[in-house]
Amino acid sequence: MEWTIIAAGLFMAWSIGANDSAKAVGIAVGSEILNFKRAVFLIEVFSLLGAFLGSSNVAHTVGSNIVPDFDRNYLSFALLASALAVTFASLKGLPISTTQSIIGAIIGIGIYQKTYVNWNIVLRIALAWVVSPVAAGVLSILIFAYVWENTQLSFKNQRD
Repeated sequence: MEWTIIAAGLFMAWSIGANDSAKAVGIAVGSEILNFKRAVFLIEVFSLLGAFLGSSNVAHTVGSNIVPDFDRNYLSFALLASALAVTFASLKGLPISTTQSIIGAIIGIGIYQKTYVNWNIVLRIALAWVVSPVAAGVLSILIFAYVWENTQLSFKNQRD
């Protein structure tokens, strides 16, 4: 059974790379600020740094808090289902959240197992899905406004 988990995990990793990497550097590659080779290198470096330095809390929440009695024997099915959903969306050029995909798969297995699903954790995660784009939008407005104002002032001072 372990080889199926490893195979499904590798497929999931590939699908995450195909989908999430494009989101992270797509604009830079599409506008030719970065070439594809440099973009892949940056994704490699920062994905590894992020995995080592920042992913343990998320891994704990997804791995044991959503379905505390998750049967490890079903892990390969959750990974496979999630990877297939992400791959299908990527092939169609559709943005998809790999987090939503794996959480949906874990909940599905939990329901199939007829075991406890911690809906409070699921609700907190879903709220983060709503709050994070709103927060990012507000921050982008504030950052852009600050940079725009300071850039305009420096251009004005240079002309004077």
